[in-house]
Amino acid sequence: MRFNNTLIGLMTALLGLYVFVTGYRMPGLAHLQFGPGFFPCLIGIGLMGTGVGLVIERWLSGAPKGIWFEIDSRLRSSQAQTGVLLMLGGIVFYIMVSEEAGFLLTGAVVLWGNLWWFWRRPLAAIFVSLLTVVLIQISFGSLMKVPLPMGWLEPIQGVFSWK
Repeated sequence: MRFNNTLIGLMTALLGLYVFVTGYRMPGLAHLQFGPGFFPCLIGIGLMGTGVGLVIERWLSGAPKGIWFEIDSRLRSSQAQTGVLLMLGGIVFYIMVSEEAGFLLTGAVVLWGNLWWFWRRPLAAIFVSLLTVVLIQISFGSLMKVPLPMGWLEPIQGVFSWK
C-alpha cells in the first residue's frame, strides 16, 4: 500500500498538533521554568514541522496530483489478506489474554503464529519465538525494571530474571 506524501504529511502534522496541545496542557512545576510538558511540546513542534515539510515537498516536486493511496496488487491476494488479519488478530488476542496467561505464553503464541505463517517453517518459528520472548522478558524485567505480566508462570517468576 502506498500513501501520498500529502496524506502522510497531514496526518503527521495533526499528530504533532495533538502532542503539542497535550504537552502544553500539562501542569507546570512551581520550582522549574519548564514542566513535564516541555519535551512533548518540542516533539509536537518537530512532528508538525515534518508534516508541513512533507506536504510542501510533495507540492514542489511537481509530481502528479494522483490518488491519496494505492493498494498494491500483491495485497489483493487471499494469502496477504490472511496475513494481515493474523497480525491484527494476534494484537487483539494479546490484549485480551496477556494479563491472565502472561507475556511469555501469550507473546510466544502470537509470535509463533506470525512466524509460522510468513516463514512456513514451524520448528524454526518455535525456537525463535521462545528465544525472543525470553530475551524480551529479561530485557524489560531485569534491565529496564519494567514488569511484564507473568500470568500463570508467576510461581516460577524468578527463573526469568537476571540480576
